[in-house]
Amino acid sequence: MRLARIFGPLCLFAVSATAQPSINYRGVVNAASFEAPGLPGGSIALGSIFTIFGSNLGPAQGTQSSSFPLPIQLGGVSVSVVQGSNTLAAIPIFVAASQVSAIMPSTASAGQAIVRVTYNGQTSNPAIVNLVVTSPGLFSILSTGFGPGIVQNFVSATNQPVNTTQVTAQPGQTVTLWGTGLGPVPYADNVAPTAGNLPVQVQVFVGNQVVTTLRYWGRSPCCAGLDQIIFDVPANAPTGCYVPVQVSANGAVVSNSVTIAIGTAGAACTDTFDSGGAALRAGGNNGFVSAQRLDFLADTGPNAPGEETQDLFYADLRQDAGGATYFSPEYSLPPVGTCATYSGQAVDGLASSFFYAPQSSELDGGGALALSSGSAMAAVPQGTGTPQLYGAFLGEQPSMTGVPGLFFNFPGAFTLSIPGGTEVQQAQVAGTTPAPLQWTNETGLETLVRANGLTVTWTGGNPATDVVVIEVQANNDAANSSALALCLAPVTAGTFSLPGEILQSLPATPASASRIPAWVMVSSSPLLAPGSFSAPGLQSGYLLPGYAAIKSVVVQ
Repeated sequence: MRLARIFGPLCLFAVSATAQPSINYRGVVNAASFEAPGLPGGSIALGSIFTIFGSNLGPAQGTQSSSFPLPIQLGGVSVSVVQGSNTLAAIPIFVAASQVSAIMPSTASAGQAIVRVTYNGQTSNPAIVNLVVTSPGLFSILSTGFGPGIVQNFVSATNQPVNTTQVTAQPGQTVTLWGTGLGPVPYADNVAPTAGNLPVQVQVFVGNQVVTTLRYWGRSPCCAGLDQIIFDVPANAPTGCYVPVQVSANGAVVSNSVTIAIGTAGAACTDTFDSGGAALRAGGNNGFVSAQRLDFLADTGPNAPGEETQDLFYADLRQDAGGATYFSPEYSLPPVGTCATYSGQAVDGLASSFFYAPQSSELDGGGALALSSGSAMAAVPQGTGTPQLYGAFLGEQPSMTGVPGLFFNFPGAFTLSIPGGTEVQQAQVAGTTPAPLQWTNETGLETLVRANGLTVTWTGGNPATDVVVIEVQANNDAANSSALALCLAPVTAGTFSLPGEILQSLPATPASASRIPAWVMVSSSPLLAPGSFSAPGLQSGYLLPGYAAIKSVVVQ
């Protein structure tokens, strides 16, 4: 695989470099995962490809290395790594005004280092990074650190198509996963890599199942710093369009989570539980309407203990391009019985990743939507940010002065009126809120010890329509970073255990935490058989109401 194929999607917009180079705050990350510094996978491995984001870092026209040996200066750009009195040259392999990708020297030492970029004789501000021996990151097709991974299905030596939702692998098939960060090499980083397994203990998880046949883990002979992991898909791996894949190194550091499509070899994937996700892959105009009740129990962290219940509503009227590599974290869900992870530089950034859909645009359904439940009525305006969802906070209990009480009945009926706009015409939507799922071991959960796992138990839910959704979000505010584990489980199981490789992706709660450090959420969603609605201008509409119990925890 050509180097350009790996890094082509990473080439973001460029601006003219006329001023001193500037590295963004916490702007040095693994080039594959983009894991934020401060997260367990946020350090830079020796010998790995890392990316520096900033401004005026290099030429307006992106330039990449094309032949060995790789030079220590590219397009007028050089990168220095300083550890005490020792200064090493990182190998730049792609340079542009807004980003530089380089290889961290294998000869550097684990520990803290300072990275600087010099462009045309001007040197940037220093960026402090943490270097480790190994910290794997997996490349994604969309260059986001999540979604469909860069994976090739092995059919023959001359036929290894890229895995997509239209070209799947099957259980037992050999595939090649592309990443970086498996560790240093014993030769120069700027020469063509020597094939061979690296001296690191590697585990691969596919749908949270451990890979038992691992064929290769080491540098790709094509490209310095680039790792290949070749393995057989486990025979018991779940099928689906977005099966999570992770890699751990030396039993501790766990990579970001990307996805692989598993089904009948070479055929399109299916997710029978997620009709909404299938509609988005097909592309077109679709709507998602959700009435939500969130029941918060906060009894850990620096704030006084308390319980609060909130009612919210949103309507997502959207146009999607779809396609074989389409991915939207909120709707492109892992198979039931599996977990995926996401990360961000802050809780707001993490939340934004769930609305990541550059292939999508919000549709105009007119002015504010009109919502009613029993005798209660409310307007639901369209947001002005990104994305421009129709959404509203409707009330809470106990309520504050000037804030209405709870809006919905659970269970109960509600009605939504779409006034009609340039793209979605006037329509009436009738929905029903479900009876709450009961999280039975919520009380007493105060500390989540990642090494011990987490088991959640529940009663209730509708087995004909519902899937249990479990989320754990952990914050490291001191490092401006956050991570989320997202798991789906069958309602009838009554219990689900989050696997260790998922929990190891979460940051531990800092002693200096100034707010609720982490949350566990348990809810049900009618993903098996969502309600439906129609509106002129939409090809399909889905009703996804839910009731979530949310509990504060401390992560160790």
